[in-house]
Amino acid sequence: MTLQFPKEQINYYYIAIFFAICTFSSYAYGQDLQEGKALFNSKCTACHAIDRDMVGPRLAGISQKRDEAWLLKWIRNSPAMIAEGDEQAVTLFEGHDKVMMTPFPDLSNDNIRNILAYIEQETAAAKPTAVTPGTAQSQQSQTAPFLNWMTGIFALVLLFALFAILALGKVIKILEKHLLSSDYKLKATKREDLPSPINKEEHLHG
Repeated sequence: MTLQFPKEQINYYYIAIFFAICTFSSYAYGQDLQEGKALFNSKCTACHAIDRDMVGPRLAGISQKRDEAWLLKWIRNSPAMIAEGDEQAVTLFEGHDKVMMTPFPDLSNDNIRNILAYIEQETAAAKPTAVTPGTAQSQQSQTAPFLNWMTGIFALVLLFALFAILALGKVIKILEKHLLSSDYKLKATKREDLPSPINKEEHLHG
């Protein structure tokens, strides 16, 4: 037997699938702090530090100071932006002894976002009081995987809850349809059991 479901219910399933895809996509494509740290150490530390000026400016809070689209262009090819006369690029260039920042055309947008996410994590973790060298970094390296696991578990729980609600709705719809069908058959049977007007008249005159 083939079950037919209302169009509205089918739409709910499409919405649920879309929600599930979005949930897992947001988790799967979240910023990779480990990659950001590795790229920062290999690409940036020669000229930059997070908490102090070096050849280039300190990077703490850079995502709040500059627009992301601007940062993506600047990190990938700062000489081109200076040559184009970008006001922020020129000001930054001239304010640091006109030392040209190395371009990184090999970095994708996601690579750069991961670097920026790592910088922001380090900025947020920095405290004004002195700490033992290596302690903050050790705590962050332990906390980041835990947060990633918690995010994944929350996404899975949310997804299972959504599908459980949809499954329950499906069962309720089927039961309602079955009960209505049974009620209709019961009423039809009762009507068939009642004597017809002709038979009733014959019974009275018999």
